[in-house]
Amino acid sequence: MTPDDAEPPVPVVVLGAAAEILKDEIAQVSAELYAELSDATRDLALSFGIRELESVKIKGNGNMDVTKGGGARSSFSSQSAGERLRLRYALVVALLRTARARDIAGHPGLLLLDSLKAEEVQNDHAQTLLRGLVTAAAEEPGLQVLVTTADQTLAGSVSGVAGTIIPKPDRTTLF
Repeated sequence: MTPDDAEPPVPVVVLGAAAEILKDEIAQVSAELYAELSDATRDLALSFGIRELESVKIKGNGNMDVTKGGGARSSFSSQSAGERLRLRYALVVALLRTARARDIAGHPGLLLLDSLKAEEVQNDHAQTLLRGLVTAAAEEPGLQVLVTTADQTLAGSVSGVAGTIIPKPDRTTLF
């Protein structure tokens, strides 16, 4: 007999079979997790103001497919700057919600969002996004959302904002 003709030891056979079962289980759980994450991201993105959104598909490689009205599928990068911002925020909150619902890891509970109106130049879009963030923070136990903006009227235009900090004119302020 040559070494290639020899039967592998029983432990090697058992470990090989276990590896195949685990591989299949991981693939199934991953597919369910990504589908759940995609649906949660879509729902949040809709509440953040992307009205024509039909579906979002989060992929394991970190890419995102976006389907809008009429079934037009495109990539994340082909969205407008404001839509990409809203999709990012939606994904982050969806990740936190999905992880909490499945008891996967923890999050310190603080989400920092800088320069909200840098991409959302229209007031109604910025208000819709801020309103959605206020709602998401209220629905997610332990989540605090800190949003910065140079628009000092934005926070006052959305109910539910817990507080604002406004620096003194012509001064650099550290918080």
